[in-house]
Amino acid sequence: MTAELQRRAARGLTDLEFAEFYRHRLVRTVGGRERSVEIMAAYAKWAVCRGAGGISFRMLRRFLSDRGHRPFTSNGAWYADLRIAADGETVVDPGPSRPMHAEYLDDLAARIDAISDSLERLRCLVSDAIEHSDFSSALPDVAAQHAPTAKQEGANGEH
Repeated sequence: MTAELQRRAARGLTDLEFAEFYRHRLVRTVGGRERSVEIMAAYAKWAVCRGAGGISFRMLRRFLSDRGHRPFTSNGAWYADLRIAADGETVVDPGPSRPMHAEYLDDLAARIDAISDSLERLRCLVSDAIEHSDFSSALPDVAAQHAPTAKQEGANGEH
């Protein structure tokens, strides 16, 4: 996998992790506002508990802007129409606030292509290993094991 595909795959994984954090720990609140450092602290705590990847303030800005939360400054960096859920608070998932961006969909398609390519390479490696192994002749004939017997064919109405 190229470095660019690895970066895209990592960014996509982080997108998915942030989306989960957003659904469970942030609440869309018209007129609400939350400090970016507080959101980052909440994300870091959440990410450690779940083994999720870290994010930068730049990524936070992109993730929240994609969900319709405008950043602003007023004695620090803030995000509008948002608050952090209290511990134990049940958050109702509002769903996507706007349609997915074409860039995100392109990244998603690239990740799927990368996974598909990796699986194809793995399939080839496994096939080559079986083909060139000494034990392949010692393996039972799988097709013979799974072939229906005459009694089974009669029961299925086959002749």
